[in-house]
Amino acid sequence: MLVDAGFSARELERRLIRCGIDPSSLTAIVITHEHSDHIKGLNLFSRKYRLNLFSSEKVLECSSIMKKRLSSFHSIQSGIPFDIGEIEVRPFMLPHDAEDTFGFSIRANGAHIAYATDLGFASRLVVEEMKGADAIILEANHDIGMLLDGPYPWFLKERLMSRHGHLSNKGMRELVEEISCGSTRFLVLAHLSEVNNRPDRALHEAKLGAKKAGSKHLKIVVSSQKEITEMVEL
Repeated sequence: MLVDAGFSARELERRLIRCGIDPSSLTAIVITHEHSDHIKGLNLFSRKYRLNLFSSEKVLECSSIMKKRLSSFHSIQSGIPFDIGEIEVRPFMLPHDAEDTFGFSIRANGAHIAYATDLGFASRLVVEEMKGADAIILEANHDIGMLLDGPYPWFLKERLMSRHGHLSNKGMRELVEEISCGSTRFLVLAHLSEVNNRPDRALHEAKLGAKKAGSKHLKIVVSSQKEITEMVEL
């Protein structure tokens, strides 16, 4: 399964192949929300590989995706698990300025992966769904100081810092303190702003959070928009 399709179909193919994954081996794509940086290549890519699409009805209503052109559409709701082969996926709501924004609790072969990008703050639901996962993929969008001193107009800064915006490094660190534990092996920091954040700052905050949580053997990986992130195998 693939989560989101924020690149063009051609770029998605290129990156999957570089990771050693045949795009035709995919059977499903799961969409977090309708913002363009998450669905850019969805139409073409899903049709070409005849993928089952799992998403919210509201995502279709608020985007250019045409249901009649999809191979198969499955409507999802927060708190109601669904299966993709032997993978169980449990969607949960994230506080973000989109119609529906989902995080995912993914379980297969005894492993648990928690996935959450595009959230303004960590609600109790987010904490409970992500707590104790073996691998965590989590947003670290901006450094607050860099954002405040940066070039963005004030209305956009307010949006990013709001409770329905994006998670800061500080917010990420505080969430890591709550959800990581001794069994958590990997933390992947995602959705870093190229203008308002730096990998070293996000990594520093993540290490502080892991240390406070007592996660001594946690491997932290910082993802990049421009390069393929190293593979994590559970």
